[in-house]
Amino acid sequence: MTIYAFPTILTIFILNQFRSNMPETEKKAKIFVSYSHEDAGQMREFGKYLKVLELTGQADVWMDGKLVAGTEWDPEIKAALEKSDIILILITINSIISKYIKHVEMKRAYEKYADGSARVICVILDECPWLQVPTGTLKEDGTPYLLKNFQAVKPNAMAIYDPNQPNLASAMNTAYKQIEASMKDFMAKKG
Repeated sequence: MTIYAFPTILTIFILNQFRSNMPETEKKAKIFVSYSHEDAGQMREFGKYLKVLELTGQADVWMDGKLVAGTEWDPEIKAALEKSDIILILITINSIISKYIKHVEMKRAYEKYADGSARVICVILDECPWLQVPTGTLKEDGTPYLLKNFQAVKPNAMAIYDPNQPNLASAMNTAYKQIEASMKDFMAKKG
């Protein structure tokens, strides 16, 4: 038994020495996903693509599905939002009329954007009148930030779940690639 233990211990020692001499890896992005519970089915499907960012070690993705039973959800959501580098706002009619999303999540998202601590990415899941929706935050000149002020992820110039979308999987993959590129860009600039 000890004959096999020595190579294992030696292997672990060598691997640890090798890892300690490696350059520090890039910082993982912390992604917060804002969505309406009424869109949980769409979120589950789109969330599979976001999971790839975790599997490849590029990001930690937080959505309220990670809340633990018995915890108070409001402070948990606010804490995750506060730690985030990237804030994805999944746009549907349900999300743009949600008071909580507008007055808590969107408002803080755009405050973080304004102070440079986060990038906000709108993902258009369903066609809806989102262009004139205020975020609850004002620009320096006193005018409101509107969702349309930010470049949205909208594959093939249409919503991901648009019935005219030629291929749902392709649209989701295109959205994933745009999010990944934007995340990498922001994290490189953030340093």
